[in-house]
Amino acid sequence: MSKYQEQVRRSAAQANYWRDYRYVHKKREALKSRGTLLDFKNDIMPLSDEELNNSFFDSDASESSEWLRRYIDYYIQKETGRGIYTMPKPDRYKAVQAFVEGNGFLPRITLFDHSESAYAAALVASAKGYDCYADERLLAGTFRGTFLGASLNAEDLCEYVLQCHFIPDEQYFRIRLFGALYQRRRGEDDEGLVQRSKSMGWDSWSMRDGFASFATNLGALFFLDGEKGGTSGYDANGFAFDNTGRRALGFTATPQDEAGNLVRFQLCRQPDDIDRYLDILHRISAELS
Repeated sequence: MSKYQEQVRRSAAQANYWRDYRYVHKKREALKSRGTLLDFKNDIMPLSDEELNNSFFDSDASESSEWLRRYIDYYIQKETGRGIYTMPKPDRYKAVQAFVEGNGFLPRITLFDHSESAYAAALVASAKGYDCYADERLLAGTFRGTFLGASLNAEDLCEYVLQCHFIPDEQYFRIRLFGALYQRRRGEDDEGLVQRSKSMGWDSWSMRDGFASFATNLGALFFLDGEKGGTSGYDANGFAFDNTGRRALGFTATPQDEAGNLVRFQLCRQPDDIDRYLDILHRISAELS
């Protein structure tokens, strides 16, 4: 397993926690049960028959879920201020991966290894001035995750899924950008085009691997253009953060090419958003078969 795939799996586990536990649908809230991390851990590693049959056993006092929190989230290292992730013990890691994959959080296409070179990205970032933005290790937990975005113009609608992961011993975030393109039909208005996109009957789809460099108020998403030796991408700004200031909830991507379209990306935390991006990526994965 590559370091990139390892981070994909980590983020998938957090998405599973967010959708089915932390930000559960109202129909589950009606049961007066907002899922906790301990619930998540106990579902991953169910209690033994001995524990379940013991009337004196208190499930809330069972093994701590801290190891799971440090895997899907992070803790702040006081000495450096960095967000530090840990890896569970092998039996725990295997159980997490089986649970997350069984719940459909690892579409096949997300596990394709990243195709670009970190060395080439560093050269481009230095030439473009992206290396001056920030020490990305300090923002490793801030911008990671899956984001949804869309652009609409006179010719088409494009729905985007952006996955952003940080590998601890690299300088920049690795990103994977999926685009689902819906071409406007003759006489079709915006409402009709948006409605049609809900069925995911796109005309074409694309996938690009690239990199991102962020500060707290600006950044860049950039793609290496292979043999052409050039780059393309977006400038990032308009960041929105959660109440802690440690997680980016959204940002605006402005194309560096004037012919492109502005895209507002939102972090997928809520169940409907997570379901949407999973549906898109599972459908793309199926088209590869």
